[in-house]
Amino acid sequence: MHTRLRIALVAVVVSSALLMVGSMHPWTVWDTKYDTVTVYGLKTSGASTLVIGLVVLAFVVPIARSSPRVGWPIGAMCLFLVALLVSAVHVARVPSPAPEDGAFSAGVGVWLCLAASVIGTIASLSVWHLMLEGGVSLATPSTA
Repeated sequence: MHTRLRIALVAVVVSSALLMVGSMHPWTVWDTKYDTVTVYGLKTSGASTLVIGLVVLAFVVPIARSSPRVGWPIGAMCLFLVALLVSAVHVARVPSPAPEDGAFSAGVGVWLCLAASVIGTIASLSVWHLMLEGGVSLATPSTA
């Protein structure tokens, strides 16, 4: 297997794992002068990014170990784009001026999901490009 292709496959796996880790960390933090309220990803949209990370990981690892000749990079890229959309919408919905006193901020988990989604999208696109460049056929149905 081509070295650049292996690196891109590892980037997809690592991005998927980081997406799952970010899904379980804080997504929203509300600091007031009395207390800090933290909302974790699994209580908001993080559950969907966790599922996306699991699905990508479940498909990438067996395929990468056996043969890279399956057309999964486009599907993985689409899933990472959905995770990117979910994370970006959550960041956009965090209100800038907090009600009353205090401050809302996006937590580390949502930023980790956002970064992992961007890296995963680029890595999946890179795998697809390297497969085309190397002459590896994408998923073509067999005529048996």
